[in-house]
Formats: sequence, C-alpha cells, structure tokens
Amino acid sequence: MLPACGRPLVEVFSVRAVGGPARRPPCGSVNVFDGRRGQIIYSHSGEQPASPIQSSSHAQDGLLLTGPYRAISADGSVAIKLDLHDASQELAPSSEAKAGLISWDVYEPSEEYDKAISRIVDTRYGPVEVTYAVLSNAVEASVEVTLVRREEEGQAADTGVRGRIVARSQLFEIETVLLDGEFGQSSRAESTGATTIPLARSILAVPLLWPLMVEADLRARSGDEIAIGSLEFQPEVDGQHVKRLVGRSGAVQVKITWSGE
Repeated sequence: MLPACGRPLVEVFSVRAVGGPARRPPCGSVNVFDGRRGQIIYSHSGEQPASPIQSSSHAQDGLLLTGPYRAISADGSVAIKLDLHDASQELAPSSEAKAGLISWDVYEPSEEYDKAISRIVDTRYGPVEVTYAVLSNAVEASVEVTLVRREEEGQAADTGVRGRIVARSQLFEIETVLLDGEFGQSSRAESTGATTIPLARSILAVPLLWPLMVEADLRARSGDEIAIGSLEFQPEVDGQHVKRLVGRSGAVQVKITWSGE
C-alpha cells in the first residue's frame, strides 16, 4: 500500500516587530497570496474596539495572528505582504513601496522545503520578522477547543478564563499561537458547562508524517489552575481526532479535522 500523501502548504508561525523599545501593536494588515486566494492573517485599526480575546501581559513579542481561514497552498508562488504602521500614520497615503514583501517561487531551485525560515523586512512600522515554512507533504488541520469547567460545591463561580494554547509540529521547535490572553464566560451556567474557546486562529498547515502537539495552560481569573498539559495527534489526510486533557478544575477537549485537499 502506498503511503498517504499530503500537498505542498505554507505555515506562517509568527510575525513580530524587532528592534527598539516595546510599542503598541501596529495598525494595518498582513496578507498572504498563494495563487488561489488572498487571505488576511492580521488586521488592526486604531479605531477598532477592544477584541473579546484580550492580549496577555506575557504575550509573545509577535502579533497575535488571526488567520488564515484556509491552509496556504504552495503549489505555485506565494507572497506575504506586510502593510503595517503605527496609529499616527493611519491617515498617510498608502504606498506599495512602503509595504514589506516576502515572496516564494516554486520554480526557483534554491527555495527550501521543510525548514523554518525567518526573514526581516522593512515596513512603515519598522523592521518586522516573519517566520514561516514551506512544507512539501502537509495537510490542513482545523482546530476546535472546548473547555468544560467543574465547580466545587459552595465555590463562587469565576467566569473569567485566561491562558495560552499553542500547537507545535515535532518537525519544528516553533509554536503556533492559537490563544494568548483572556476570554470571559457570560453566565454561571456557562462557567460549569462546555464552552467553545474563541481561538485567535484555528487553521494550521502541518507536516503529514510528524506528530502535532497541542499544549494548553488555562487558569481562572483568580489564578487557580483549570487545565495544564499537552496532547499528541498524528496527522491524517482526512477524518477527525478528538482528545481530552483533564485538569485540576476542568477539562480541555481538542478536536482536529484533517484535510489533504
């Protein structure tokens, strides 16, 4: 029997500002074009209201990416466009020359596969580092995480949840952040029932032949542990896997839907 085959895909692990003192997250957008579609993986306006997913105080020094919504194809050429600036530049006329650009060409013999690549590009916000990989044999993973709280008798409900959920292929020592911050639950009923966690991003490109780890560190707003640990998944070209991480005062259920198309 022939081994299952995936397809060439791109995973953008992180985008982060480099150099200089810490600043507010940039305004603007990061877009990826793969010949099939254009996708926004980061977008922020200075006039936008606060997100329901609040950034944590220890948030990664990168931007909290919110896409892609479909895995990025590497069947042809790929371009990552970074049109980033600070709020004071929002009214400045846009210029293609001022947007950072990273390109990858499938027809270029020197292009590398299955290796994490970091490149620094200049933007109106300043230098930005993009870390990504072009995978030769990959599948799309759609991640859904559900939190189930347990409340001790007589204990007051703590409806706030904060923490971090990341995914990491064992091919790389680099994590993809799915959640980093705090989200609330609107009622006491929700605090003891199942709640779908609003991940910042849920679509990953993962190497088919390497296990995928999903790690969670979730706590109540008070700091009490809910669930901490990791789950291992073996990627497939189709189907679903569901696993549960049981913690001190709750459980995290992770469902991954695989697609090789």
